[in-house]
Amino acid sequence: MERILKLTKLKIVNFRNFDECEIQLANKNLIFGMNDVGKSNLMYALRLLFDNKVRNYQIFNTDFHQMNTAKNIEISCFIDIGDDDEYSQILSAYAENAILTDKADFCIKLTIEQSDNNQFNTNLYWGTVDEELIPIPTKGINRTKLDDVFHCIFVPAHNNTTTTFKDFKYELLRSHIAVEEDKEIKNNISNLNKSVNENISKLSSVMNMEVYLNNQLGIFDDNYQIKIRPNHTFGDLHNNLDIYMYDKILEENEEPRIYPTSGDGRIRKVMYAIISYLLKEGKNSDGKIPLLLIEEPENHLFISSQIELSQTIFNDDFNPYLFLVTHSPQLFFKISNDANLIRLYKNNCHIKVKSEIVNIGGEYNQLKNILMESLSQCLFVNRVLLVEGPSEKLLFEWVLDTLGKKRDDIVIQAINGIYFDKYVKVLHGLGIKILLKTDNDIAKVKRKSDEPQKYTALGFNRCVKLNNLINPSENIDLLCPNHLSHQEFREFIIDNYSENINIFKNNGIYLSNTDLEHDLSVCLNRDDESFVENLQKSKWVRMCDLINELTIEDAKKIYNHSYFKCLKDLVDG
Repeated sequence: MERILKLTKLKIVNFRNFDECEIQLANKNLIFGMNDVGKSNLMYALRLLFDNKVRNYQIFNTDFHQMNTAKNIEISCFIDIGDDDEYSQILSAYAENAILTDKADFCIKLTIEQSDNNQFNTNLYWGTVDEELIPIPTKGINRTKLDDVFHCIFVPAHNNTTTTFKDFKYELLRSHIAVEEDKEIKNNISNLNKSVNENISKLSSVMNMEVYLNNQLGIFDDNYQIKIRPNHTFGDLHNNLDIYMYDKILEENEEPRIYPTSGDGRIRKVMYAIISYLLKEGKNSDGKIPLLLIEEPENHLFISSQIELSQTIFNDDFNPYLFLVTHSPQLFFKISNDANLIRLYKNNCHIKVKSEIVNIGGEYNQLKNILMESLSQCLFVNRVLLVEGPSEKLLFEWVLDTLGKKRDDIVIQAINGIYFDKYVKVLHGLGIKILLKTDNDIAKVKRKSDEPQKYTALGFNRCVKLNNLINPSENIDLLCPNHLSHQEFREFIIDNYSENINIFKNNGIYLSNTDLEHDLSVCLNRDDESFVENLQKSKWVRMCDLINELTIEDAKKIYNHSYFKCLKDLVDG
């Protein structure tokens, strides 16, 4: 398989709210987090490194972390240069003298330091990691060789169609070759322009102006008179172009009804179309590595349009190198394999950054959409409780809402038939605290007809695997199949493996005594079998019916019961 150019790591030192952080990268990166954690600052760091226009902006002491100007700002991007792909060849051609080995990553580094006369000096270096980096050669006053390698486009959160349309016109007209018909059209326009001016001069108002002025002019000098003629010109025929829209689907022979481009959502889509052209066809993109930075693209878009945008940007044919800041769960719905999630959050007033590459695996591709839609709801909080199904989610959310517990920083998510570990791997890697509650399932083991029936501790072993995934150092052993019956095996586990169950709890894993319905019957003193049987039929519907019967006292019982300790731990953090 061909090795392509890959972004591998970003390191930021002493820049704005980043003291020092290292972020694992992929070629497509989604940046998210709560407000005021530095998402825009992270994007600005990338622009400082890759965009010469931003690099030439004035630097202030507030750009240094806690205004510590005694320590240099450092922004470094690490790149794995591939074999013979187009973008690897571009970088190798320009940085040939700086590449000493193909065994280590290539580094591009920007430093900003305060000089003795209190000026801030910006320097750029590149080279192979573990070797001494060399200065990047300059080109003129404000450019370096790096600007011949990367074409960086930044798309702000607000609409800016006017500027991008000007860039689009310039780029297209720069390379456009006029055809023979254009000459005829321009001659027609010139003749029309002449005719317009002649007709304006015949207006009675214009002729009256001539008469009045000539009468007054005769008082001072009767040797000459004036003539008023309009001087309307079109000038550059492309100066006053504007974008209009019409509905694409029309009745047969129906003329399109053209109207101005209005509505922030439509304008934003037009802006993306222009930027897509500039990335692929613009002068600055020719022979360069395209780097697209987008900030909050969901602004002004309906949810369905956000999902469509997710489909577009994670398509293999879309721009290969992407950094995207978002607050929208919908932009995660169509995420591609190997895309990188970057989460920024605060911990004890310090900014932390965690990243995790999403790799669902081929055998799970058919479940990928379900997983990402569920998982995306968990990315914008600090604590997540994963539960088996919708009935648990419904009950637990009712308990918290009834007791007035705040849910702005937590979420309860049903895994919808997908294994817990798929959620745990991503969320744990992003530094999101995970709690999960699972049934104490016991299942039959397949056997030959002449063999005695054995049972396996499905629920307990599920907890073991998840515990070892979250905390590999503990490495608890799986339980072997047993000849005990369902209920005997459950009681055996509760009585003999309490130490392991407590370890599970310490790692946020809660094993039910039996399952939701049986545990709830004990908690609410509804120990008649009909209560359990009723809840286990059409679970979600029956749970809705039960909730309508429950009281605030019942909610308190559930919240404070040891069987549902996960709820209190979720709220208390």
